[in-house]
Amino acid sequence: MFSLRSARSQQQDPLLLEQDLLQQLGGLRQPASLTLLFGQHQLLAALAGQSQLWQTSQCWLGGSSCLAGLSDQDLYLEGPAVAALQITDPAGHYGVGQAALAPDVAVNLAVQQALSNAYQQAQLDESVTPAMVWLYQAPGQEESVLQALIALLGPQVPIFGGSSADDDLSGQWWQLCNGQIGQSQLVIGVMVPSVEICGFFAAGYRLTGQAARVTKLHDREIIELDHQPAAEVYRRWLGNSPYSLFERTTILSDSALHPLGRVVAEVNGVPVLLLSHPAYVEPDQRIGLFSQVHRGEQVHLLAGNHDELAGKAVDVAAETCARLLERGVIPRGGVLVFCAGSMLAIRPHVAEVLRQIHRQLPELPFVVTFTFGEQGTFVDGQSRHGNLMISAVIFGSSDAE
Repeated sequence: MFSLRSARSQQQDPLLLEQDLLQQLGGLRQPASLTLLFGQHQLLAALAGQSQLWQTSQCWLGGSSCLAGLSDQDLYLEGPAVAALQITDPAGHYGVGQAALAPDVAVNLAVQQALSNAYQQAQLDESVTPAMVWLYQAPGQEESVLQALIALLGPQVPIFGGSSADDDLSGQWWQLCNGQIGQSQLVIGVMVPSVEICGFFAAGYRLTGQAARVTKLHDREIIELDHQPAAEVYRRWLGNSPYSLFERTTILSDSALHPLGRVVAEVNGVPVLLLSHPAYVEPDQRIGLFSQVHRGEQVHLLAGNHDELAGKAVDVAAETCARLLERGVIPRGGVLVFCAGSMLAIRPHVAEVLRQIHRQLPELPFVVTFTFGEQGTFVDGQSRHGNLMISAVIFGSSDAE
């Protein structure tokens, strides 16, 4: 019988942390099918040597979340925490695999290795199309990972997940695969549940009317917009003072509510936006991003505030549940991915945002992770990587249990 159970703990001692999670997850009973685990990087790392916890589930997938992992049991960002969502589904197939994302390893080979390991653990032939693929990875190569996954699976498979985070951009992001916690890893989960699963991916920002074309770039850095220094254009849009000509300027806080975005589709006349978070400005006035754009693309200045981000987060949860209800199934719980940049920009209001989401998922178990990049499938059916995005993945069942 399909079931979901959530847990959350703020215990600092590794043994007490493990025991707290064990008690909430039901102890060493019949192992669950898959557990998603997210938490503040120090607490997550502390769990690495706690062997009893890993015995409670056949598969584990997750990693570090900025400041904390949250669950339906506690929606407040008051100190480090770890949160878990345990999925028990004897009639389903679940598998998780990992591979190193190292400079000397081709991304497509890493994706192939992790995906193959996931299929093997799920006891599935690789010709089987999964209902969804979930991933958690180190920040930096998300677009290449998605391209390789789509090449292997085809464009029809929904891909959701996030890029692991720490509290201060110091690089202490961790990835979890089946009890092994490490860094610079790609973790891929294959899901063929016995129940319905639905995901929704969106942004909570609006167009401002300011736009320019990318005329010069390198990797994730925009050098010129409309043949002008990129940061000069961006700061004029915002009405800011000039950036330093002598040292790198970090602009994460300022840009969190004024990101750049691209229109990637249109649904019923409404533009579908994919966001990029400007992170820094170099002395030569290039802008560094947390995602990739392409030469010739038009980028728009976007704007958002607490009310808009809160409303979109609630809309994402509500829309995902509505899609399940349209299929005649009842939402049972799931996982929400919320960009860490957006969360930090509205931190005093996060608990209220999550309480509103909770009202969309009454009495249902769910977990929340705060990431440094988000992957999801848009309404046009294409899976993409973006920043400052929100996603929900909800399981649904006609089962009354």
